[in-house]
Amino acid sequence: MSSQSDLRDALRAYDLDDAWEHLAPLLPPHPLTQRNHKYALKRYFDHARADHADLLRPTPTFLNAYLLTFKTLDPGSARSLFSRLRGFYKALRTLRVIPSTYDPLLTLSVPRLTAQPGEERRHYAENEIQKLLTHVNDPEERCLVLLGAHAGLRSGEVCRLQWPDVQLTEDKLTVQGRTVPKGSQLDEALRAWARKHGGLLAEGQVFPY
Repeated sequence: MSSQSDLRDALRAYDLDDAWEHLAPLLPPHPLTQRNHKYALKRYFDHARADHADLLRPTPTFLNAYLLTFKTLDPGSARSLFSRLRGFYKALRTLRVIPSTYDPLLTLSVPRLTAQPGEERRHYAENEIQKLLTHVNDPEERCLVLLGAHAGLRSGEVCRLQWPDVQLTEDKLTVQGRTVPKGSQLDEALRAWARKHGGLLAEGQVFPY
């Protein structure tokens, strides 16, 4: 059978693992990004299975019902899920599993933000952060989690971070002219990531993407 037939069969069976083999190469390659995409698709597949919906030809009624489940989420998460849903159907068009002119989301609207980004956001409690870290084995991902959770860096600041800013021999790092304490967990994570990039001699961006 062709890869298109295999993917159609996987979608009809709501089998995300089999479908993922075809979809993953068309998505951004970073492991954390792919994990987030897969989570978004699992949520969508589970909802479709419960409703016996056709993933290849979802009805507007089903799609609108799915969007209603976003009401319990913060605005940023809702928009992220919707964006990944668009990416899913774009991948299906690219793979010619559905017609190139068919977009079931065309008449739907991105969930509207009812608050400015950051407002009404529930921050993770420390026990939730530690629980998350038990599932993170990759040194890079551990750094990304802790730079946000313990150092309070925004995504743009993380992307611009340079190795000299990290100050591996100090208990602080420098972010756009301000000093930020590391804490033992973040310091240990940064040292582990640095060992893969030359240790104390590491240069350039901490995260090269």
